[in-house]
Amino acid sequence: MQPFTSAIRSRALLAACGLGLALFVHLPAQAQLDKLKEAYQVDATDEALALMLERALQRAGEAAGLIALYERRLQSDLDLADATQLHLRIGELYELKLQDGERAAVAYQ
Repeated sequence: MQPFTSAIRSRALLAACGLGLALFVHLPAQAQLDKLKEAYQVDATDEALALMLERALQRAGEAAGLIALYERRLQSDLDLADATQLHLRIGELYELKLQDGERAAVAYQ
């Protein structure tokens, strides 16, 4: 039941940002990403919205945006496995996409 509740909240957040879900899917990719970022700023605890934003950032190839998303998620109450996974993703992004070995090494620690 939790994912359903989260999905409803995600739709409400998109609506609060001036866009219904039916119209959202017809927007260009960059406009969708902008709306998702705006909605995520309203409620960063919405897991469904975070997943939608993560996928949109991946499609757009926005490594810096993914890092910011993952770092924000690290500030929440995560178990060790989830936190480790996020640190690994951040390290990979720094290393492979941003070519920043120093920051990658810090993330991997």
